[in-house]
Amino acid sequence: MISMKYKEYLKKSEIFANEAQVDIDNACYNKAVSALWFMIEALFRAILNYYKQSMPSKSGAVIAKTISFIREWKVNKRDLEELGIASTLYTLRNEIDHKRTIATKTSVRSALSCAIRILQALRKLLHRKAPDIVQTIGNLVLVLSRIDI
Repeated sequence: MISMKYKEYLKKSEIFANEAQVDIDNACYNKAVSALWFMIEALFRAILNYYKQSMPSKSGAVIAKTISFIREWKVNKRDLEELGIASTLYTLRNEIDHKRTIATKTSVRSALSCAIRILQALRKLLHRKAPDIVQTIGNLVLVLSRIDI
């Protein structure tokens, strides 16, 4: 039986996607970049939880653990490489939240592009492996693709 916690992470990822949309609509670009990152992090945590993997506490370790775990499936290398973009999104979020960087429309576009690419790669990689997660990913892609910036 699969733990129900992964569904809480999926729900959280959907909330962050919706918050990113609201933040972008209101020109709250710093918050939008953070919300996009936290959406991806929640999704990575959902995947690890779904497969009963240990859950790192630090974001960078969550990225590494998720990619390492999926790599074990002997999947398409290009799709796996797309997941590495999570490090770019994390770095952007970290610079905006913890340094002097202020988000602009350009940085939000970059964060949005990274998030969509990660979601599309995950959808391919998880196809037939985790239907609940793939369905949520599809919903997230729809929400993000409707954002106009």
